[in-house]
Amino acid sequence: MKQIRIFACLVAVPIAASADVNRVHERIVSDPNAGVVRTVSVGSIIREQGRFYIVDEAITTVSRPMRGGRWVIPLTVNPDQPLTQVSSNAKFKACTNAGTGPCGLDDDGNGTFDRMAQDSVSLAVKLKEPVPYVTKTQTRVVDDPKNFKQVILYTGATGDTLRLSYREFSNNMARPAFTEELTIPLSKQFPQDVAVKDVRIRIHKIDGLGLTYEILPVVSERG
Repeated sequence: MKQIRIFACLVAVPIAASADVNRVHERIVSDPNAGVVRTVSVGSIIREQGRFYIVDEAITTVSRPMRGGRWVIPLTVNPDQPLTQVSSNAKFKACTNAGTGPCGLDDDGNGTFDRMAQDSVSLAVKLKEPVPYVTKTQTRVVDDPKNFKQVILYTGATGDTLRLSYREFSNNMARPAFTEELTIPLSKQFPQDVAVKDVRIRIHKIDGLGLTYEILPVVSERG
């Protein structure tokens, strides 16, 4: 009787990566700062504000690429390619392309990558030779549904009316539903204060050179 041998073949199926960025700190950045007097022409930005995250990025310190993996095409990270820190059980894990590209894992936190993974959710494999890296703190916009940027533009003025455009952006993409054209009544006397979307603006003058103004500090309410 013939014996039939069955061999099991394991095929690695890619899993969609998730950019689970380890956010070290979140802050709201506004430009210009309160109290700064400046002049803008028609069509220029009066004020913009956005949410930023301070994240850690890693750069390998060897001249050769970091290469590894048991795939047909080896994973490769070039020496000058930044890797962004992501959440992990390892002491430090960082990936290219916000988690969708190859990742390096430092299991013991000694400053060298010990393993490499296809993306932020795939299983990692041990590198033949550890690869040293350095980290730096970088402030940048993180691709996130909650990320936003608000912009107020000066679009002109008549004798008694100030025209502004208010716009919101999500991940640097304009959202038409959050674009408003605004008109604000003006008196004949300057300086005068106006409020736009809870932003207090002191207008010093309006002439042929544009709008001269400053953003006023936020007044805290005390109960």
